[in-house]
Amino acid sequence: MSNLELANPLGALPTFNPKVQAGPSSHRPRMHAAQRHLDRRPPLYLPVEIISSILEAGYHTHDLQQDTKCLLNACLISRGWSLVAQKLLFCHVVIRSQKAYASFHAAVYEQKKGLAECVRSLGATLDPAQPGGLRSSFFAYAVSLCPNLATLDLACYAAASRAVRGGLSKDRSYRVLPDEVLATLRPTPHITTLRLANWSGDPTLLSTLLQLLPALRTLALRGTLTSFTSPPCGVPLPERLVLEPSLASTLLAWLAQPSLSSPVRALEFTRQPEPTVLAALLHAHGSALCMVTLPTLPTASAELFACCSSLCALRIEHPFSALPPCARVRHAALALGPALVLLRTSTAVESLCVMVWRENKEESAQLRKLRALCAVRGVYLWEERDIRAFRARFWDDVEKGGWM
Repeated sequence: MSNLELANPLGALPTFNPKVQAGPSSHRPRMHAAQRHLDRRPPLYLPVEIISSILEAGYHTHDLQQDTKCLLNACLISRGWSLVAQKLLFCHVVIRSQKAYASFHAAVYEQKKGLAECVRSLGATLDPAQPGGLRSSFFAYAVSLCPNLATLDLACYAAASRAVRGGLSKDRSYRVLPDEVLATLRPTPHITTLRLANWSGDPTLLSTLLQLLPALRTLALRGTLTSFTSPPCGVPLPERLVLEPSLASTLLAWLAQPSLSSPVRALEFTRQPEPTVLAALLHAHGSALCMVTLPTLPTASAELFACCSSLCALRIEHPFSALPPCARVRHAALALGPALVLLRTSTAVESLCVMVWRENKEESAQLRKLRALCAVRGVYLWEERDIRAFRARFWDDVEKGGWM
């Protein structure tokens, strides 16, 4: 039997005809005029709104960080995808060297694609001892190029002449932001979030930045004790404070002052604070606090939260931590054990994020009980096994839920 006489076992599919498929052009069937018209149509392009929705849906990784790899791959699809992906890429910019600054300047200033208006978060590292490091004057100019900048993440290190064995030298003449740099930063946009990591030994840096950023709402501090001094008492406090315990004790005179114009509404500690520091801050701001974040809470310190009458969001990471009075807490991020205690003692909980640490038999049984309780009470439950995602999603839920 020849190839042309083979029966098609599927019935619906056409049989293979080598004379038609591979023969000369004279033996091929003629194309209808309608089909030739369809082949001449221009290619269809997705609207920009749909491309933006697709990329925004995949913008974040699991721990709510920018998925740079996904956006870089999207730039290679086509010109339409590239423009949208570039604007999302420039939402968060990090500059650590002069070479990185040159690339940033060429993209936002010379190419004139409107990328400067897309920058919402700018991270910079000022390290004079690093060869090719970013200079403070170029950092100030980069900030001035971004009219919609909302978040500034700044890390500062000591100059080469100040780096000595055993720590930093006691010479306090070094300033991270000289007067000529401050003159460039004067027309700074309304930055609402400042993350400052100060290892430079310049104790005036915090006060200088607070004066430059009058619209500040979130302040996160890290660094050495010699790099910080308390700002003047007249400097207002931001609404949200993210502190290291050692810095909190150093800045306690400023942090514990009552802020009448803009009270502190959120307090977050990266490590466990001393009971005296925690008591002083709760006594000063407890009546206005809406959110508190702690690594753990000893039983003896739980009574300090009695003055927090407005507390509605709480995050505690330790699986054997005590709980403060939670009569009004609506959103909580806890380990399994404290989460079960909270649901059994409070009826105001609306949203709950649970950190599963070990996932053994005991925690599996607790997780089943927790799921059943949340289903009966109508509480939204989110289970997490990554501590970075656990921390990031808590603040994201607080912002979206309007608990502050």
